[in-house]
Amino acid sequence: MKKFLIKYKFSFNLFIGYASLFGPLAVMVNLNQIYEISDGVNFAVGVGITVFGIVWLIYFVINHSKITKQREKDKIRKIEKIVHSQKSAVLVRKRAFIGNFSFLSGLLSFYTAWLLFFPFSYFNSAGFWIFRGCSVVLTAFGAIFSWVIPRKMLIYKGGVLIIDNGEINKSINPDELSGWERRFEKRKGSNTFAWSLYYDLALNINGEEIILKKADSEYDLCFKKTIQTIKNMTTDKPVQTEREI
Repeated sequence: MKKFLIKYKFSFNLFIGYASLFGPLAVMVNLNQIYEISDGVNFAVGVGITVFGIVWLIYFVINHSKITKQREKDKIRKIEKIVHSQKSAVLVRKRAFIGNFSFLSGLLSFYTAWLLFFPFSYFNSAGFWIFRGCSVVLTAFGAIFSWVIPRKMLIYKGGVLIIDNGEINKSINPDELSGWERRFEKRKGSNTFAWSLYYDLALNINGEEIILKKADSEYDLCFKKTIQTIKNMTTDKPVQTEREI
């Protein structure tokens, strides 16, 4: 258990946070409606989980820097394993706002339909069962359009980086990627940069600039270290010219 907490510290803390935020109400509803626990015990359980959530929040804020650094280390370990095992990794994909929004909406509706409404007998009509089914479909739709459908714009595979922005499709040696820059769109009528949902990633390939529009990456926090790790582990390896995605 200790190893799990250390290795997946960020994900574990994130899970505890969401469970503490949404868990008390769901637990209290199910204890009251399904197990018919007394109101006093039910209230105590809800308060206990809430207090635990507050303590967790304080811990998370105090240790945020340490937890974030641990997440970076986890990502680097992940890419090291991928490179060592000659597997592939999607480094940058096109951001899918609709898919992300659908996934979050689906999770919220799933929580409402299956954890809050389900124990109540008067929520068992055909209409509510349709709502429950739609919550599952919406969550699945969001997951597919968030991670499966979006264009994979920068991929590491077999010692090379594969770039595909819809206009340019090429394979390069990791050492050929000499630099990159995030570019945020300016707000209309303003000279300041908008920290919006979308940014473009400009890659510098031997003096040639390639733009990955509306980029999204799970390695955002450690993109530089990720690329450097790939370079260090793939030095002097030949470039594959065939496109393999």
